[in-house]
Amino acid sequence: MHPFLLDLGFFKLPSYGLMVAIGFALAIYYSYKNVGKSGVNISGDQILSIATFLIIFAMLGARLFYVIQYWADFNGDWAAILMLTQREGFVFYGGFIAGLLYLIWYCANYKLSFWKFMDLVIPGAALGYGIGRIGCFLNGCCYGAITKVPWAVIFPHHPGELHHPTQLYEAIFGILLFVALYYWNTYHKKFFGQTFLLGTIAYSVERFMVEFIRTNIVYAGLTAAQWIALLCLFIALYFYYLKAQVRALNK
Repeated sequence: MHPFLLDLGFFKLPSYGLMVAIGFALAIYYSYKNVGKSGVNISGDQILSIATFLIIFAMLGARLFYVIQYWADFNGDWAAILMLTQREGFVFYGGFIAGLLYLIWYCANYKLSFWKFMDLVIPGAALGYGIGRIGCFLNGCCYGAITKVPWAVIFPHHPGELHHPTQLYEAIFGILLFVALYYWNTYHKKFFGQTFLLGTIAYSVERFMVEFIRTNIVYAGLTAAQWIALLCLFIALYFYYLKAQVRALNK
């Protein structure tokens, strides 16, 4: 593992933080370049402004979910909770939900089409997710269960044990999802919101499945991520059905 890509003693460049930053940058760049043909009545400069606050809310939400999930492990250590002594610990779904709530508020407040906007940003978000998971792998966190597959990896927290590199599974999935969503959004989209809903459905299914080979806390037979994945899946399917019905009636 390479938790620091650069270590000069007085300055350390964490691989996780760098890859997450690259992921955000690519997602923003994609949205910035494609805003003109998205049908959303906003400018490229507004995309940059939205992205700034989106990053803040997403990181806060990701950290909050992590702290809630592992509250007992912190044992009242506020320095670690506030990341003064601990530099890792984020839950993607926390960032996704917090960021989504911010975008819902923004679109409602500035009278933008939420569905058009989400179609614009979801491909870039998938790419950013894939790049960010590479950071997880370099950092040695978010690994999977013990396995004997030929590509198994030994992680620092469990020397001598071979584990699934689930970070790489999700990195590959994120990059492939970006390609699929970009293609669909460009050539096959039938109604506004379809690309976003398909992306949400695909990620929910993937995350639900990969959790079976992750090492996370289980609640009533499933991990917290699996319960959230099921909730997101059902909500996305519900809205997809409604919007498909409206389109069918308007033909």
